[in-house]
Amino acid sequence: MPELKNDKIFRTSHRAVRGGSTLGLCMLLALLTGCAGNEPGDDRNACVKGNFEQVTFCPGASAICAIEPCTALFQMPPGEGEYQVTSNNIDLGTFPAGQTVYLGAFWGGPHYIEVQGSDAPAAHFWVSKDM
Repeated sequence: MPELKNDKIFRTSHRAVRGGSTLGLCMLLALLTGCAGNEPGDDRNACVKGNFEQVTFCPGASAICAIEPCTALFQMPPGEGEYQVTSNNIDLGTFPAGQTVYLGAFWGGPHYIEVQGSDAPAAHFWVSKDM
């Protein structure tokens, strides 16, 4: 009777898991490096506070939240009146200029926050999915 080679299957699946973990770690490091890689004097990411269950950020910043859902607070750009805010082309509402506002609870994945009618750069916000 031929001998079963279960150890080969185990080694192959172990390599796949190890490779997936390495890929995940590389992606996390790339995100963190992108956040820390600003030019000297560029303080857009200085406005980012928190990264677990709640995060506060501003236009032009990159933020990461470690758990879903994640509460997002956003520092509106200065100015007069109100601005419409969108996330991935979905209307989140109209908010007063210069205020820190509640955008909502966000689930896993990338979110691009844009302030319509202003020259403020988009903010990039990533929510990590629970494992």
